[in-house]
Amino acid sequence: MGLYVGKDTKMIDLHGRTMLPGFIDAHCHFGLTGVYLNQKINIQSPPFGRVRKIQDLLDILKEYAVHSDIPEGEVIYAEGYSDIDMEENRHPTRYELDWVSTKHPIFLRHFSEHAFAVNSKVLDYVNYNRKTKDPSGGHMDRYANGTLTGVLREKAIFPILLKYAVNLDDLNDKQIKNIEDLYFSVGVTTVQDIIINPEDNDRFKEVSDKLLIDINSYVYIDSRNLSVYYDAVKNKATERNRIKGVKIVLDGSIQAYTALLSKPYWVKPEHIDDDLTNYVYNESRSCED
Repeated sequence: MGLYVGKDTKMIDLHGRTMLPGFIDAHCHFGLTGVYLNQKINIQSPPFGRVRKIQDLLDILKEYAVHSDIPEGEVIYAEGYSDIDMEENRHPTRYELDWVSTKHPIFLRHFSEHAFAVNSKVLDYVNYNRKTKDPSGGHMDRYANGTLTGVLREKAIFPILLKYAVNLDDLNDKQIKNIEDLYFSVGVTTVQDIIINPEDNDRFKEVSDKLLIDINSYVYIDSRNLSVYYDAVKNKATERNRIKGVKIVLDGSIQAYTALLSKPYWVKPEHIDDDLTNYVYNESRSCED
């Protein structure tokens, strides 16, 4: 190293440690990281939480509903539950969530981000019932008699997301700074947000101007309405926030049993009918058309 040291070179003794360049994260969700980091209810399974069975999940939600003094009608929202990590190996039902509260909408997001569990109050809000047909690209789990279980997948959740989901707009500047601090603590200096809504782009522009971390954004669009993308990205890039492209969703998630496979799933999920592959395939074809 001595060959490269000049009179103006600043030398720092690392005491045997190794210095590496900042890491570039390949796939994450900056906004959702903030939601996880700042959410008041932890419904994750070990090692990130303490939910080992459905009753654990219900008890955590019940404790929050009883002791948090949230007003009647205010949503109870949490992310990260995992059906495959609970003893019952299934999602909580609407009736189990009704036990937690019938006075609050309860909206739980699966760790895959592609399935959701809600109580009856949420279903009533969007007027979902046994006679409601699955939307294109979406699926509602049902009991044998057609009654909805409260588990919704893919586009079946969109009307509820618009009402109840927590996103970057709901986080204050300090909470957003906490996201940056988390990434910096593990050496990440560039992150991706793999899916943001076009209408969220102004908030991303505002946020990135206050941060040191670089954010690469990918705008979610309906592939049948590409003009939305151009309106969303026009003059929105900043030094710290670069709009790198778009995200078009053609199928779903393996964990939520909504991904398109060439053959049926080895184990058929409970409350999923035989049309699962067909609805995902048809949605994919409609996007191609």
